[in-house]
Amino acid sequence: MAGVDDFIHAAQGPLLHAPKKGSDLDAADVARALGTVWGNQLVREFGWEWICVMLGEEEHFVVAAPDRSLVVFAHEYVWKCLESNDVECKVARSFELLRAGAIKAPPALTYTSMMPMVQLEKPRQRRRLLGFLRKAGSRAPQNKWNESCRDCAHV
Repeated sequence: MAGVDDFIHAAQGPLLHAPKKGSDLDAADVARALGTVWGNQLVREFGWEWICVMLGEEEHFVVAAPDRSLVVFAHEYVWKCLESNDVECKVARSFELLRAGAIKAPPALTYTSMMPMVQLEKPRQRRRLLGFLRKAGSRAPQNKWNESCRDCAHV
């Protein structure tokens, strides 16, 4: 599953709020493909099942635990990761936590989304953002640069 995370991180590119340019891949197709790989691994490894849930008028294909306590919106989650550099992709981590039994399942039939329960031990480093700022220049003094900068209007 780490390969899914690696692909998404490479597709996200180095800058916050700036998807990598030059990719001829359709993000929706990639999200469906990677989400399906992830979901199928949950099915094989943990006995989960693909199901269709209705939220309002919309159908969502999700992977659900056998008791329907947890669900993963695999396609939507991967899409969200591909569309924003602000989202830390946690596909591999979710798999590790499930395998270790570290995710506390809510009561059966609650259809609780699992991904908000998944936390990374060490978030991905974003040092490349600072490297870009140093290379491209910035009007802000270097001591004001911050790795967690979300408003890079000074670039």
